[in-house]
Amino acid sequence: SNTARISLVQPLEALLAKPYHSQFTNAYNSPKVNAIQSMLRLLVKLRPIPVLDTFLLQSLSSDYNAIHEVLTYFECEYDALRKNRVDLDSSPHHLVKAIQRCYDALGERDVCTSISSAISSAQTKFALSLDMYGFVNESVDAYGALIDRAG
Repeated sequence: SNTARISLVQPLEALLAKPYHSQFTNAYNSPKVNAIQSMLRLLVKLRPIPVLDTFLLQSLSSDYNAIHEVLTYFECEYDALRKNRVDLDSSPHHLVKAIQRCYDALGERDVCTSISSAISSAQTKFALSLDMYGFVNESVDAYGALIDRAG
């Protein structure tokens, strides 16, 4: 249920943020165990997927070599929003930016550009339609929001 998912978020974030996970990745004479990668792979399988802090996950992606796991998590979260009929034209900007940063870190600049153009196109259509129907103040606000997101 949604309350169960929400009650898990804070403990999960606290667990992931603990610094002791690195002791296993840096230990000599022991097999390389990346607890962060394992936990992120598990989180993707939870239903409903818990919505964790994007900044924390991006930090983990670089600190624990978990970029692929974090990207998979972000994409699953985005897909869950889409399946739950959340209006993707107004999707959480931070989530889309986080996905773009992951692809950028992987050197996939073309994917970053296509994500930006797809989002901008939908938002531009909305602003243009407001302008066409005479909602000048609302279209100015929509264009302003578009400019703010681009910057």
